Amino acid sequence: MSTGALSSLYADYAWPRRTSVNVASLSELISLLDDARQRGYAVELGSTTSGIECVAAPVLTTDGTAVAAIGIAMVAGTQNLDIDTLGAQVLKVAQAFSSSLVYGQRSVELVDQHATG
Repeated sequence: MSTGALSSLYADYAWPRRTSVNVASLSELISLLDDARQRGYAVELGSTTSGIECVAAPVLTTDGTAVAAIGIAMVAGTQNLDIDTLGAQVLKVAQAFSSSLVYGQRSVELVDQHATG
């Protein structure tokens, strides 16, 4: 989504305080989205719910349209890997799932592969 579209979408948004670290302005949101685009995945460290960390990556069609996301949420401090290692793994799964999309239809091949190990 472009900066202009984000500005229109959030023009009258009040930016309520949910936690001590949540996004408090449009410029902050734009910065976080820019970081996520550069990494290929988004990270949320307690900004929606204190003590919960999330990592997610988009599932993309062949033209780059995001149609879904794959992510994980966990209690902060409980994972054995750092957030960037987890992000890289989530991105890898999202990319594999994205490559399984055929003309808007989900291939069950990837799902079957993971189910059978």
